[in-house]
Amino acid sequence: TVYELADNSIDEFLAGYGSLIDIEIKPDQEIIVTDRGRGLPVTPSDKYPDKSEAEIAFSNIRSGGKFRNQGIKSAGLHGIGAAAINFLSEYFDVTIKRDGIMYHMRFEKGVCVEQLHEIGTVDIDDTGTSIICKPDKSIWEKMEDLNIPTIKKRLRQICFLNPNLTINFKVEYDNYDFDESYNFEN
Repeated sequence: TVYELADNSIDEFLAGYGSLIDIEIKPDQEIIVTDRGRGLPVTPSDKYPDKSEAEIAFSNIRSGGKFRNQGIKSAGLHGIGAAAINFLSEYFDVTIKRDGIMYHMRFEKGVCVEQLHEIGTVDIDDTGTSIICKPDKSIWEKMEDLNIPTIKKRLRQICFLNPNLTINFKVEYDNYDFDESYNFEN
């Protein structure tokens, strides 16, 4: 879950938008990933006009821009992962800041229970996407502990391989309580 949500934010960085990603793991395994990219598209979908492009991205497999546009650099599972994470989550909240407007939508167990709607305004330069989700215990028979050292190592490696990308990693989970920042200019 952490990797896939982070990879979507890294895709924005690889496309030239947003060099800062915040990742937080809470005591109850709630995961929060926030980027400063362009913000997911909020326009109506061509195929499903009653749904936004953002809703389609999180509810339909292989619906993201990676399938429509050749040559997109990607760190993730190419449009499969975020929808899969949504379907495996108790809840999946999405906040998008784009074009001076803040939007929100909510899924519960993969079902959209709150379609994308405006919730306020922001500075025109304040853009990005934030996702808050929690693994669904009714699906996962045995909730494994998150392997924080492994996640930390991978996030550091991502920053090492992507100069000028910064990942802030905050953990208040299990026996871990730290707030670190990874960035490797050279």
